[in-house]
Amino acid sequence: MQILLFGDSIAYGAFDRMESGWAARLRKFIDQKLADNDHYFMFYNLGVDGDSTKELLKRMESEIIPRLKEPQTMIIISLGGRDAVTEIATGKTYTSTLEFEENLKKIIGIARKYTTKLLFVGVVGPRDESKTHPIEWMPEYASENKYIKKFNGIERRVCKENGVHFIDIFSKFEKLDYKSLLEDGIHPNSKGHKKVFSMVRSYLVKKELLKNEMP
Repeated sequence: MQILLFGDSIAYGAFDRMESGWAARLRKFIDQKLADNDHYFMFYNLGVDGDSTKELLKRMESEIIPRLKEPQTMIIISLGGRDAVTEIATGKTYTSTLEFEENLKKIIGIARKYTTKLLFVGVVGPRDESKTHPIEWMPEYASENKYIKKFNGIERRVCKENGVHFIDIFSKFEKLDYKSLLEDGIHPNSKGHKKVFSMVRSYLVKKELLKNEMP
């Protein structure tokens, strides 16, 4: 099986100096616990810093096709935070809610051409707003929890309406001391990445999404 992860800098693993991100931890888990001579996995982390649904649509299919090496494919999508940032001068989100919903539907449509195993990892949040208004490296933008929550809700609804697996990271983090899990107000630190990994791993095991490949 090949597992293709599409996402942003959090999916890529930014600021996890211990294990290189939740996705790298997931790959390590699969390699150590599931893979053997009869059960082979290729895990591709295709996270790109700053990606939104707009950017993903431009590259998604061209990234999938050359990686179709194994009989089965799983696609994991983890983004939305960039879509939800707001331009301070205008108050407009980077992606409008209508465009975001349409982009999600298009992403699902592309993914389903290549797999029946599709999982969305919801927006990783909330934010520590004391550090994200403005965003240090994008001072013209802010990242606010009311928009993160709204976009995460759209993603959850679209997945439900289309029968797609969805992990609500935002709601789970909301119940934790989430500020202690963040490096810069947006990106998880090593502890935060470990939490995301644990949630994704538990979901995959519970839903038996890797069942056919397990020993």
